[in-house]
Amino acid sequence: MGYRVVAAVAAMMILAQSCAYAAGNPHLRQQLLKRVRCERKSYEGDTITVHYRGVLPDGTVFSDTYASQEPYTFKLGAGEVIEGWERGLTDMCEGEIKRLSLPHHLAYGRDGAGGVVPPNTDVMFEVELLRINPGPNEPPPPHKIDLGKAAEEAIKKEAQH
Repeated sequence: MGYRVVAAVAAMMILAQSCAYAAGNPHLRQQLLKRVRCERKSYEGDTITVHYRGVLPDGTVFSDTYASQEPYTFKLGAGEVIEGWERGLTDMCEGEIKRLSLPHHLAYGRDGAGGVVPPNTDVMFEVELLRINPGPNEPPPPHKIDLGKAAEEAIKKEAQH
């Protein structure tokens, strides 16, 4: 039991440092904590289910589905969540975990959130994508690089040696 408490406190300190580091940064910052290979990534129109933990710059956890054991489900691109989530949770595989450091204008803005997140506050989320229920839109195919004829010939020549 003691190890879990120490691990939880250490995790909160790291999350708070990440959030504080992002304070004042006007852009979404993303860090992939767990990478997973998959055939299909999350895309606008998909309904996704996530576990997440939201942290304020001082380290206060303001929302935690891990603690409540109730994952959150929403439709990407439908405006059901904050803009930082719309941007940061697209193009993920099931099982991946991301840390999203959001400036206030991509989070809860000048209004804050229900007395829990103060107005104009940057926040940090650690989000695990549990499930993708594909929507009507097909994601674009993976980006392929056109090497050009000369590069293709060089690769073929190298393969022959």
